[in-house]
Amino acid sequence: MARKLRIQFPGAFYHVINRGNYRRDVFETVGAAQAFEATLAEACDRHGWRIHAYAIMRNHYHLALETPDANLVEGMHWLQSTFATRFNRYRAERGHLFQGRYQAPLVEDAAALLRVVNYIHLNPVRTGLIQPCGAATFRWGSLKRLVKGPRPPWLVAQTVLTQLALEDTAGGWVRYLAYLVALAG
Repeated sequence: MARKLRIQFPGAFYHVINRGNYRRDVFETVGAAQAFEATLAEACDRHGWRIHAYAIMRNHYHLALETPDANLVEGMHWLQSTFATRFNRYRAERGHLFQGRYQAPLVEDAAALLRVVNYIHLNPVRTGLIQPCGAATFRWGSLKRLVKGPRPPWLVAQTVLTQLALEDTAGGWVRYLAYLVALAG
């Protein structure tokens, strides 16, 4: 049976998820997580993507991704194959790094995007890596960069802040963190 075609159009939002093959811990080292984050930055630059949230967990990753151009498939192929090639070359390994096809459900509107972003920011809390009050300290997520910086140009917060009527200020982020703590409770 043929795979379903990906829905792609300019300005689309997706919740992209993939995990290591056989649930393997792909990002168990600092170097692997840094390399994925750097490769993600390259993909954003190459394909004009905007990231609204991301979390790099031990055996999987989440992206709240916006494609100003209809290029999800092309960009994801580049991101995953480039990272897998670099990962395998560095470790002198061969074979599949990721488990099958990545998931990329379409996010319908800004309210749904807010739910996805909150889910991604709270993923390290749900897995027990950090406490809810420390969500902005998770090293391999976008929340730390949004709150404390440095914020790369491809990482955007305005859509989420607008949904909550918050400003991109220290006070606005304090209120957003309190909102996340309440959601986690």
